[in-house]
Amino acid sequence: RPGRFDKIIYMHLPEKEGRDAILKVHTRKIPTEDDIDFEKLAMKTERFSGADLKNVVDEATGLAAKEASKSGKIVPVAMEHFLAVLKRTKPSTGIAQLENYERFKMDFERRSGGGKEEGGSEGQGEIVKWEDVAGLGDVKQALLETIELPLLREDLMKEFKVKPSKGILLFGPPGCGKTLMAKAASGELKASFQVLSGAEIMKLGYTQAVTVIKEAFNRARENAPAIIFVDEIETFAPQRGIGTSEVVGQLLTEMDGLKELKGVVVLGATNRPSILDSAILRPGRFDKIFYISPPDNAGRAEMFKIHLGTFSEGLNLAALADATEGFTGADIAGISQEAKMQAVRAKLGGKDSKITTEALLAIIKTRRPSVTKSMLSEYEQFRGEYGERR
Repeated sequence: RPGRFDKIIYMHLPEKEGRDAILKVHTRKIPTEDDIDFEKLAMKTERFSGADLKNVVDEATGLAAKEASKSGKIVPVAMEHFLAVLKRTKPSTGIAQLENYERFKMDFERRSGGGKEEGGSEGQGEIVKWEDVAGLGDVKQALLETIELPLLREDLMKEFKVKPSKGILLFGPPGCGKTLMAKAASGELKASFQVLSGAEIMKLGYTQAVTVIKEAFNRARENAPAIIFVDEIETFAPQRGIGTSEVVGQLLTEMDGLKELKGVVVLGATNRPSILDSAILRPGRFDKIFYISPPDNAGRAEMFKIHLGTFSEGLNLAALADATEGFTGADIAGISQEAKMQAVRAKLGGKDSKITTEALLAIIKTRRPSVTKSMLSEYEQFRGEYGERR
């Protein structure tokens, strides 16, 4: 908390240049051969801490000492000794630990020049803006108001005695921009953005999953205004079965506790709303429900413009939009990527690399929408049952 530990600095593992320097320091006072390639050793010791590197030098020195005791002569430490040690040595810091450190850094680092307190997802430096999200203008406006008012205009909420929404559920087909929209809302409001991935959480086991949920809500409290984005919420909050009740219960406990919090909103996203635990969908938890549908004609044209950037100049965007009825944003991103790759291949081959409407239409002819009519009918059925709470 500020006023206690005001300055928090992340002491990260050494980079390649740092590892090179550390190895040289620890070998400075021992006899070494001229064949030692410190740069190569630094490249081979990614994720090694300073203590790990000292241990490598000590082990290599031990190998040389054993050879010396057998021969009765001084044996300098050589490159072969280091390589032999590295074959059987692993860094003491695991990838999961590093991810935890990075998460802590993103959440709590203050006044060190390295912390990031603006919107932008956990572990990423990018800040997504509304202009990066094509189409769905009415949903964007309603979503922004729903999040912005309780986070930034608490005075108005109190004046008119409006109870703020605790949770917002985004549902719809995969690839339609639910995650992007959540990041954009965070970026626009400069709110802390905590991510809970349902699929990743369930890999941890139920006990650890409960702990991760608690920690995310605690970080949100510390960093308000905050958005907690629960992606793939259906993976750990399905209709209750054996083993999931504790995880669902913890999420509900935290959400029910939001009445005591200020400046925290939960955003859930799902591709399979029909299997969600009904307790999650009760008003008072996810008060607002938004359907993120495949883009309309204008939205698809805008998406081609966004994904193609400056290459979209001179293209018939209307024709491209007409040809991609039923395609999602992810589908359009894939088409745009393939067009750019074709341009790269053309340039490498000394050919005309201009991206044309005809080339894009040819790619579109080889693709099919990733969302089927049966999937869309499932979303419409859910919308008919629960409505859209805006």
